[in-house]
Amino acid sequence: GKIYVISFRDTHAVLGIDRDTHQKKFMLSSVIPSVSTHLFENDFEKFYAPHDVSYHENNTLCMMDDGVRRPQGGCTDDDVSTCFSRAVCYYLDDEEKKASLLWEFEYPDENSAGKFNKTMMSEDVFNLNGGSLRKWGEKKWVVAFTSIMYDKPFNHSAWVFDIHETEKGLIEIDSIIRLPKSQNWATSQGTSGSYRATPLESINGEYSVNGGDE
Repeated sequence: GKIYVISFRDTHAVLGIDRDTHQKKFMLSSVIPSVSTHLFENDFEKFYAPHDVSYHENNTLCMMDDGVRRPQGGCTDDDVSTCFSRAVCYYLDDEEKKASLLWEFEYPDENSAGKFNKTMMSEDVFNLNGGSLRKWGEKKWVVAFTSIMYDKPFNHSAWVFDIHETEKGLIEIDSIIRLPKSQNWATSQGTSGSYRATPLESINGEYSVNGGDE
């Protein structure tokens, strides 16, 4: 759709503006429900420190939920061991004024039961800042955790996941790429030093041709 999408990381809010009328189309806030046009179904579906937000057909809103200040697990700052990040997509129901979580992706312990558990919060990847979620086909996505702070078990690298949605609405991993730490971007805290990962079909116009008889 013709929508400008603006994310406010430190206030945990996302705003959508119609490009033609310049009117507000939607606003989601995880901490100030009174300003939201659509409400979350429960607290576990809320996002915190959103990054790389995108709007898609069928009123779908997707983003990286970095998780800083997430109350579940007490992620009060960006150095708490129970902080974790995830990729999320929501359906915005304009009639019911609800934001429903379509799917989420964490690694390595994926959440499928709604509530978070201690293992997931302490072992899943925590993306300190940035990260990206890019559509890569009708049901395919590229998720990147590009600013990982801790040595173990992810070794200060950026991790990129090629995933797809199944017919049952589940997420499956097709491939995993580990990118080495970038010293030029790494902070004093020792993050992996990247910010986004964008999938490209071609670097300079290259393309593939299916084999045939000719």
